[in-house]
Amino acid sequence: MSHPPVEVGLGVLRPGMAGAVADVAITWMTPSHYLEDTLLPALTAGAEGRPRRPRGATVVHVALAAPGRDPRRLAYRAAAGHLRAPHHTDMLRRAGMLTDPADPRAGAAALVEAGVYVYGTAVEVAQRLRGHRADEIVPHCMSTCRPTRGGRPRLPHSPSGATHEDPPVLYTHVRRGLAGRGGSSGNG
Repeated sequence: MSHPPVEVGLGVLRPGMAGAVADVAITWMTPSHYLEDTLLPALTAGAEGRPRRPRGATVVHVALAAPGRDPRRLAYRAAAGHLRAPHHTDMLRRAGMLTDPADPRAGAAALVEAGVYVYGTAVEVAQRLRGHRADEIVPHCMSTCRPTRGGRPRLPHSPSGATHEDPPVLYTHVRRGLAGRGGSSGNG
């Protein structure tokens, strides 16, 4: 029976979590320098005896700048649950960020300040993502969605009727901005 290759992906926040077994290590809201300086070397060491270390994929929350938008509020909407979780704030503190599970709003502001939550024009977002050292980057714009009565996300609309984060448009800009960086922008 023929089938596409199956890979094992594991979520990774701290060293020692996936190097021995994963094909891809997936991070979430992880500062780029922490990924490059801490997690990727740990994945390499943990993969000793394997043909290669797991690929590093990082999910990066992004939002396009627009009048009336507050990136700290968007970051809070995207990350409040994670910023209340001791294991996630521990990773952020290991990366040098001042986060406390008791104050997720301050944590959201820290994500914006550190560039972990990427906010700006499509060109600025793409330029900031170029600095990430992951093998794969997955830009994630769902923090800008508002739930509908049925619970499904709805993208906010500008006065012109166009969405701020129309994923195909946003990802087209991001892919262009990442062209030639040696990695991929993921599948969004």
